[in-house]
Amino acid sequence: MGSVPPVLSFLLMAVSGWFHRRHLSIIELLQAENRLVEEKMKGKRIRFTDAERALPARKAKVAPYRFDSGPTHQGPAARR
Repeated sequence: MGSVPPVLSFLLMAVSGWFHRRHLSIIELLQAENRLVEEKMKGKRIRFTDAERALPARKAKVAPYRFDSGPTHQGPAARR
């Protein structure tokens, strides 16, 4: 096999960098949400203040997709 052309190599690196940034923003959002939930789990009911709701909301704006859209995989029962 021959070597990969430089243009294709550059495009592959650019796309992989874009995916990496997307995944980092998702991870950052989930970590912020988890920190808030862990702090609030001491009581019986979780009540967020406006300031606490604002941080995950700001992080979610850079997330590439909606988390509340539900799972994309449907089990065998849904296929019948």
